[in-house]
Amino acid sequence: MRTAKDGSGSTHTFRARTMQDAVARLKRTLGPDAAIISTRRGRDPRGAYVEITAIGQARAALPSPEGEAPAMGGRRQASAAYARTALATQPAELPPLLAAVRQHAGVDKPFADRAAWLARQIEQREAEVAEEARRDARLAHRPPYHRVAEAEETGPALVSADEVQRRFERPADDEVGTLRAEIAELRAALTRLAAAEGEPAPAQPPKPAAGKPPKRAPAALAARAPATASTAKTAADALQRVLAPLRDEMAELRRLAATVGPVQDQLAEIRGLLHRAPREPAAALALRTRLIDVGIAATHAAELVERALQALPEGTADDREMLAALEAMIADELQCGGASVTRGGRQVMAFVGPTGVGKTTTIAKLATLARLAGRSVALITVDTFRMAAVEQLGRYAEVLDCPLRIARDPRALRAELAACADRDLILVDTTGRNPRAAEQVEALARYFPPGWGGDLVLTLSAATRGRDLFAALDGFAALDFDLLCATKTDETDALGALYSVVRRAGRPLAWTTFGQRVPDDIEEARADLIAAQILTGGARSPLRAAG
Repeated sequence: MRTAKDGSGSTHTFRARTMQDAVARLKRTLGPDAAIISTRRGRDPRGAYVEITAIGQARAALPSPEGEAPAMGGRRQASAAYARTALATQPAELPPLLAAVRQHAGVDKPFADRAAWLARQIEQREAEVAEEARRDARLAHRPPYHRVAEAEETGPALVSADEVQRRFERPADDEVGTLRAEIAELRAALTRLAAAEGEPAPAQPPKPAAGKPPKRAPAALAARAPATASTAKTAADALQRVLAPLRDEMAELRRLAATVGPVQDQLAEIRGLLHRAPREPAAALALRTRLIDVGIAATHAAELVERALQALPEGTADDREMLAALEAMIADELQCGGASVTRGGRQVMAFVGPTGVGKTTTIAKLATLARLAGRSVALITVDTFRMAAVEQLGRYAEVLDCPLRIARDPRALRAELAACADRDLILVDTTGRNPRAAEQVEALARYFPPGWGGDLVLTLSAATRGRDLFAALDGFAALDFDLLCATKTDETDALGALYSVVRRAGRPLAWTTFGQRVPDDIEEARADLIAAQILTGGARSPLRAAG
């Protein structure tokens, strides 16, 4: 803020980043009756600002020089704003202390000792506040965490490393100038006081020697002792009013600083990616795009390509070698298997999932395969809402010569499972549920509590886009499913989503289906075949596309 005198009063200029802040500073200094004579907008190296010129008499301590740190989010923004307000207004509490020093300079030695000690405490606090302000300003210039998360999901943005370096090393603003000036004046006064006494101020408040009474003030000062003690108490009280809010704010800033470590680590990782991006071969960029196009999540695609580059000899640029390395890694990490209906001991499996993914048809295919292998089968359905589904399953049961039982509630399901205990394979059909409707999933979960006696198979359509597949995983997580089944793999050329889904679910993929024919269009999942299909855009041949 700038101030000038004229015949009718003082002219004051207030500058802030917004009109609201500028008006608030004006009212705080001149009161609501100040006369505004001009306003203007401008820009400086830190961005746009608003400047208000007004006439009036100052009634409070002047605000700190204009210099707002960039906006921060949430609790940190409020903390930084409080710190700036405290630093700007606290010096108004110091005049009682300065007045006391000026009044008694060169007169009262005990008071001089106390004042010198108080000055050292202020100087120490000033250094701590300045360091915290600089740290807060550095944190303010760093990008918010949600941008880091977005960069992790979509891959690093192709900006120059010099630009990132410039953003990270922007100098912090000095927000304690006013307080520093007051402290300097206090030190000067104390220097004059010590010189008048003929000796330097002690390093700490003097303590009387053991067994000796403290020295008494000269008789000439005895009459002034009450006034001196009162003034010293006033100075000490003023100092405490200055330091108490700053002490609390510094503790808050320290707590905030402790939370930025993980963010700094992620920023350093992104910084390294930005430095490496220009050196990434064009072939690798093309392959990463290709993996994303076939349904692999962006983070998984970037990781696969980077690992493939590390695994191949330096300078390798052959697409076929890169594809071979990627196919091997996908096949190695794609967890498959976990169940077979044609062999093994007694099995109980319930199929759950969203509506329309093909659970009933999948159960019919598996039941047919089991019967062809000579195993006894029982079918149970809890889908009493769709009569067509019950009738369809009933026709299959009749053809396969196996019982079909209907369970209308969890207790009935337990009874039917007990009644079919002599069967080699029990397959349970369920009503399709909306994974985004928690109450529907919870109702289904009541049929299959922990230890219900079988495996839950989450059935998903491979033709569903990746975002909705992940939503289904999250929605059905409450069921704690055991296996995955992917249907309709013939209806998409983006089978890469299966890789990302299996990685995220941490459960094996047991079967894939690719048509309506019973039982032909189903097979036990094979990692090598699926990896080849992913890289050929869904083709069922394991041969890679040329080039």
